[in-house]
Amino acid sequence: MTTRDQLAGAARASLDDRLTLDDFMKAAWAAYTEARPGLKEYLEDQAMLRQLDQLRARGQVARA
Repeated sequence: MTTRDQLAGAARASLDDRLTLDDFMKAAWAAYTEARPGLKEYLEDQAMLRQLDQLRARGQVARA
């Protein structure tokens, strides 16, 4: 069974359980990040760095 087949099965199961799309996507994202140790922290770090860059560009945070 391929990954696509498994995803399709999970989507069908979510419909049977009357899961909303938002809840399904949250569960899928949680499973994806849990399967990749460090990914969630990496993405959070990248988002923080982008936010700091934006604040610096607006002159709201000094450069070190």
